[in-house]
Amino acid sequence: MAVQLRTGSANVSSYEAKVYVHCPSLVQYQEFTPTHGFQSASTAPLHFGLGTHQKADSVVVVWPNGIRQRLLNVAANQRVDVVYTLHAGQQKPALVAVRPYFMPSDALQATHSQQPLNDFSRQLLLPQMYSYAGPRMAKGDVNGDGLDDLYLGGGKGQMGQVLIQTKQGKFLPKPQPNFVPDALCTDTDAVFLMPMAIKTLISK
Repeated sequence: MAVQLRTGSANVSSYEAKVYVHCPSLVQYQEFTPTHGFQSASTAPLHFGLGTHQKADSVVVVWPNGIRQRLLNVAANQRVDVVYTLHAGQQKPALVAVRPYFMPSDALQATHSQQPLNDFSRQLLLPQMYSYAGPRMAKGDVNGDGLDDLYLGGGKGQMGQVLIQTKQGKFLPKPQPNFVPDALCTDTDAVFLMPMAIKTLISK
């Protein structure tokens, strides 16, 4: 069975529509995503193998906007055209409020800057621009207060920054004169090392 999705003149895309095919002992599912990587695509109809079943009990299409359509007793070995239809009185499902995993925060006030540089102008055969491998971030208890502090690597023209965490959860910059000579370098990696004989990473 081949299922062809058509939206007609409706302002709805069939991309990422979900199709379920139900048989007595078989349930199949496919999602319509015809593009797969660079210059790669699959044919538009979705193919379902029903085995020895002569028909599907139902074909359910869930469109990207949440509207569901169901076709009953669909014969095998044919191409089925499913046209998006919004029946009278049919409403889109209400969106359920979901608590987000992340919330905006002003605890960290830092901006990364990078001098513009095109590596390909120097070497056309590079697989990528290595000058933009940073920035990197590392965490560690710099002042021994039990709170994680941060090191933010800088791009070319910007030195790295040490940010001390306060008990209120804010991160305040602590200038480090030793970082000034490295301002012309891009920090592509960062790690905190604390020898056993030293109690703090950076002196207060």
